[in-house]
Amino acid sequence: MPSFSIFSKTLVIIIFTGGTAGEILAGTLKKA
Repeated sequence: MPSFSIFSKTLVIIIFTGGTAGEILAGTLKKA
């Protein structure tokens, strides 16, 4: 599942950005 590695990297970015990117990512996942 190659998408998992991408998700884990994104999760790390979310943690470092303080969650702002996480809200954007969550909105994108809901649209998909």
